[in-house]
Parts: sequence; structure tokens; C-alpha cells
Amino acid sequence: MHGSAEMTTLYRLDRDLQILNELKTAFWISTYKAENTGFIWANLAALRLWNKPSLEAFLSTDIVSGRSVAVAKIHDELYQNVQVEGKVIVSRRTMYPGGEAVTLDLEFRPIRMICSDEQGPVNLVIVTALPVMVQEEGQKESNRSHEMLRHSPTMSMLFDAEGRLIQDNVSAHAYYFSPEAATARAERAGSSALTLGALLDTCVIDPADLSEAE
Repeated sequence: MHGSAEMTTLYRLDRDLQILNELKTAFWISTYKAENTGFIWANLAALRLWNKPSLEAFLSTDIVSGRSVAVAKIHDELYQNVQVEGKVIVSRRTMYPGGEAVTLDLEFRPIRMICSDEQGPVNLVIVTALPVMVQEEGQKESNRSHEMLRHSPTMSMLFDAEGRLIQDNVSAHAYYFSPEAATARAERAGSSALTLGALLDTCVIDPADLSEAE
């Protein structure tokens, strides 16, 4: 879900965020710029959520090394959509702080900040995290499997009986919903909407595969 927010207020990292420590809702500040993706600040509720003993430990969390191609795409999209274009992104994700599954409703909102006297104003992301529910063990495993599929490099899509798209994973969305793919669909079918029929129209079947199947 997308919205937009004007970054008209300028905040200081060393002065304006401490009040958030009084709240039970988890907030943290991030940047998803390619060369320095990472955490900038977090309130006390976020430290508890992430199972971190201190702000220093939270800031040292490496969210870049070992990330999948799909996660890297998510970070790139957050940078472009939120930090560059000023959009507000809302999504539901399952995270595993300390190895325990926690499903969260997340809001990624742009915020303009001065982080130090040596640095000018920068566009960052303030993340709000609201836990959805306490999960049973079976639900945890289901969510873990769902997240693995969501971030798999293999494209995955789910359509209903009428051929309407219900859900896609990150890899499929990046491929089929690029501006080039949407334009090509519109030229072929008169609409950029992705249906099962429109998807099948893009498939190229190798006659050799049919011969092997026979």
C-alpha cells in the first residue's frame, strides 16, 4: 500500500527523537541507500522487539551481508519510493529477532533529519512496527515458509479460478510489473493488468519440450 508524505519538517537526531522512548510502539530510523544501508536509531520498544541489549548493538546489526537478491530489491525499492519519492509504504512482514517469528504491520515513512553538525539534512526512513498477534507454533512455521517463498529467486504467482492475480512474490513482481512489461501487455492486450491469460501469452514453448513429454 502506497501513500505520500511531505518532508517539510526538519528533525535533529540528537534532540527530537527521545520522546519516542516513552512509547510502547517500536520505531526505528533506517537508510536504504545502496552504499550505506543500515540502521540509524531506534527507540527502547524497538530494541526489545529486536532483542538487542543496547542501541549500539542495534546499530551494529548487519542487514546487508548475506541478504538475498529479493531482499536487496526490497531495500532498493524502499530507497527509491520512500527516501527519493517521499512515498509512505505499508506492508505486513514476518521477522525473526532472536530466531522467534514475529508478524508485524510495518509503515515506512520518509523523514528529513540532521544526524550530526558535520552533515547536512538527509532523507531517511522512519519505520513503525505493530505486532499482529501472538502466533501458535504451526502458524509460525506457516509464516516462515511463506516468507521463504516470498523472497525466493524463483518467480511464484497465485491466480484465482477466473484468472485474476491474487498474490505474487518479490521476484515475480519485479519482473512482470516493470514499466517495460506493463507497456508490452498494454500493447498486446489493450490493458496493463496481469491476468493468467496475459501471463500465458508471454510464455514461449519449445517444441522439443513437447516431444520429450510425449
